[in-house]
Amino acid sequence: MKLFSKLYNLLRKNYIKNNICILYKMKVKKKLKEKFKEFRNNDKSAYKTFKIPLKTILLNRDTTQPVIDHLVFEMNDLVIHTYQFIRLFVLHQYTNNNPLSELDDIFILYCIKTLGSRDNRGKKGKDTELLETLEHFYKTEYQPLLNHVKTNLKNTTFLLPYLATQIHTSLSNNTQEHFIQHFLRFINKTTNEITEDKATLFQFKKQLMELSETDIIFTEWKETHLPNILPTEIKKSIHYDVKIKPFDYLKGMLYMNSVLEKQESKLFQPLPLRSNIIPKHIIIDTASLINLFCPEKDKDGNKVKKGELLSNVKDNQNEVWCNFLNLKNKIFKNKHYQFHNQIQTDGISCCLLFIRKDLKDKKWGARVPVLQEQDFYNIEDLSKGQLDTLKERNIVGCDPGKRRLVYMMDKNGNKLQYTAPQRKRESKAKTNQRILLEERKRNGIIEKETILSFQNSKSVDYEKFKSYLVEKDKLNKETIEFYKRDTWRKMKFRQYSYGKKSIDTFLDKIKETFGENILIGYGNWSRSTQMKHFMPTMNKGLRKLIHKKYDTITINEFNTSKKCCDCNKDLEYYKDKEGKKVFRLLICSNCVSCENKKIVFRTRDANSSINIMKITQTWIEKQERPLCFHISSFTSSNKQKEDEKVRPS
Repeated sequence: MKLFSKLYNLLRKNYIKNNICILYKMKVKKKLKEKFKEFRNNDKSAYKTFKIPLKTILLNRDTTQPVIDHLVFEMNDLVIHTYQFIRLFVLHQYTNNNPLSELDDIFILYCIKTLGSRDNRGKKGKDTELLETLEHFYKTEYQPLLNHVKTNLKNTTFLLPYLATQIHTSLSNNTQEHFIQHFLRFINKTTNEITEDKATLFQFKKQLMELSETDIIFTEWKETHLPNILPTEIKKSIHYDVKIKPFDYLKGMLYMNSVLEKQESKLFQPLPLRSNIIPKHIIIDTASLINLFCPEKDKDGNKVKKGELLSNVKDNQNEVWCNFLNLKNKIFKNKHYQFHNQIQTDGISCCLLFIRKDLKDKKWGARVPVLQEQDFYNIEDLSKGQLDTLKERNIVGCDPGKRRLVYMMDKNGNKLQYTAPQRKRESKAKTNQRILLEERKRNGIIEKETILSFQNSKSVDYEKFKSYLVEKDKLNKETIEFYKRDTWRKMKFRQYSYGKKSIDTFLDKIKETFGENILIGYGNWSRSTQMKHFMPTMNKGLRKLIHKKYDTITINEFNTSKKCCDCNKDLEYYKDKEGKKVFRLLICSNCVSCENKKIVFRTRDANSSINIMKITQTWIEKQERPLCFHISSFTSSNKQKEDEKVRPS
C-alpha cells in the first residue's frame, strides 16, 4: 500500500509539472470567455480618438505651425539618438561582462536628458549615480563617436515622460513578441551536430518550454547555452514569464545573437532602433502648451506668470486650448464624448483624445472602466433557443485569407470579396510607394542608403555596431532635409484616410449585396505571424470592423476547402498541359456540367465560403455538422484548445 502511495504521488507530481502551462492557459481562457448572451458589447469605451488634419483646427497658424514643426523635428531626432544611445550603452555593459541596467521608464528618461541640454532650474534626478554614469558614457563614447550636439530641452519638461514611455513600450514589446521565436530558431541552428531528427527536436523544444526533463543527448547543449539565455527564476512557464519580465530575457537575446554572429548566421534585432527618420507624432498636453505658447500678457494687459498657470492647470486648461485650437469646430461637438485636452501630432495630422462625458471629472490617476475585448463566439456556444431566432436570417459564408481578405457567398449565389491588392490600391498605399521611390531615385537618396547596407545594425559586436552608428548618423544628416518634407507625412495621413474610406465602402457593400437581416458564418482561419514574402494584411482587425456592423459567428472551417460544395467529395488541383498545378483552381471529378458533361471547376475561396454557409445553416437547423466535415478532435468552444505546439522553424 505504501509503495502504491509513493508511486501515485510521483506520477501526480510529474503530471502537474508537465501540464502546468496547459492548466494555466485553460484557467486564463475560462476567465476571459463567458457564456454567449449577445453578438456584441454595445458599451462605449472610456476614451476615443479622432484623426484629422491639424490645419483645420489650428488657430494663428502662421505663428504656431513653425513652433510645432520645429518641436516635432527636434523630438524625432532626440528619439532616434535615444534608441542608439541605449543600444550602445547596453552593448558596452554586455561586452565588459557588467550587469545590464534595468530599462525602465526612469532609466530611459535619464538617457533622454543626457542627450539634451537645459538650465539648472527644476527638480533634480534622484539617482545621481546613474545620471553620472550615463553622462560619463556620453562624453567618453557616444559624443566623440558621432560628434553629437545636445538637443535643447527648453520647454519640453512635460513632453519627455511621454517619449520615455513610448520607447519603453517599444523595447518591451520587442522581447515579449519575439523572444520565443528567436529562441526556437537558435535551437535549430545550434543542435545540428546533436540530431537532425525533427521529431526529437520538436519534443526537446516542447520540454524546454514546459520546463520539464529533456533527452540526455541535449545535456551538454543545455549546460553550455541555457544559463546564458534563461533567467534563474522562471514563474510558471517561459511563455508566461517573458510577458511579465521581458527585460530579464535581454541578456539571453544578446547571447543568442552573439553565437549566431560567430556562426555567420542570420541575426535578429535584440533592441529596436528607429531607422525611419520621417518625423513621427508627439504628445502635447495642457502643461506642454503652457510651456510652449504661454503669452507674456493676458487680455487686461497684466503680465502672465507661467508658474502660476502650471500650478493651476485644470482651472486654466479650457482657456489655454481655446487660444490654440478652434474648439467650435464640429469635431468637438459629440453627444457622448468631450475633448480631453491632449493631442498627438506630427505637424500634419492630429489625433484628438476624447473622454466619455460621465468620466470627465475623474481625478488625475484614477482608473477608468476598461472595455473588455470583443469575444468572437463559436456557433456551438449558442443554445437551441438562441439558434431558433436565427432561422429567418440570410446566412452568409465568409472565408478569410491572406490575399483575399474575405470572400463571402450566400445561398442565392450573391458573392462579395475584399482583397489585399484592392485595399492597397484604394488606400493609395501603392501610389505613395511609387512616388516615394521615384523621389528617392531623383534625389540620389537610394545611392546614399545603399552604402549603409554594408553595415549590420543587428550586430552585438561593440566595435561593429559603432561602425554602423557612424554610417547611419552620416546618412541621417545627409537625408534629413529630404525626409522632413511635408509630402511624406501628408501621404501617410492620406493613406490612413483613404484606407478608412475603403473599409467603409466595403461594409456598405455587404448590406447592398446580402441585405440587412444577415448572419455571417466566419471561418476560424487565423495566422499569428507575418507570412514571408507577402505584404502585411488585415485579419483580426477586419473581423472586428465587420462585427461592429453585422452579426458574425465563428465556424470551424475544417475540410471546407478540400470538399466539393455540391457532392462533398475530395477536390483535386487542376493541372495545365505541362502537368503543373494551377494556383487555387480546383476540379471535382465526381461532378459534371449539365450543359457539356465536362468536369466542374471550383474556385478555392468560393467553394470554401459555400461550405461554411452550409455548415452554419445545418447547425442552426439540426445542431450538427454535415458528416463530411466531422473531425475526431472537433470540439465546441466549451472545450479548451490544445496547448500550442512548438514547431521547428
